[in-house]
Amino acid sequence: MQPRIVKKETFKLVGLELITTPKENQDKQTIGQLWKQFNPICSTIPNRISPDAAIGLCQHIDTSFDENTNFSYIAGVEVSGFEAIPEGLATRIVPEGTYAVFTHKGPVSELAKTYNYIYSEWLPSSQYELAAHDDFEYYDSRFNNSENSEMDIYIPLNDI
Repeated sequence: MQPRIVKKETFKLVGLELITTPKENQDKQTIGQLWKQFNPICSTIPNRISPDAAIGLCQHIDTSFDENTNFSYIAGVEVSGFEAIPEGLATRIVPEGTYAVFTHKGPVSELAKTYNYIYSEWLPSSQYELAAHDDFEYYDSRFNNSENSEMDIYIPLNDI
């Protein structure tokens, strides 16, 4: 699985935010539950860029990361502006950056395998260094959470 390296411009994100840990997410499916809460309100968010795309943003952690580390996850959509955003939704500005983009094939239940490959195999053997920015998952019309499903994982990189 080889990524494509892309530059992505700054973008704005609006969605529901959750603080969880890898262990809590594994045991209680907290991120999946967040998406179940977000999906019904997704289409009501003003200023959406794309009607068929969503983003799962995972906060960058500066410390060592293990199964009990708290992190923020936002199930959201890209917007052109933050005007008239419903109360209770989180907003983020994601800065411009260089990303390794991996296409995950299969259901979200298999995502851990793709992330394990990225961080345990690809990144250590690549010429790239992880940047101190958020990573995110991009869900579009290719995603249906089945064996035939596809979505992209954006891993932030330092410029070489």
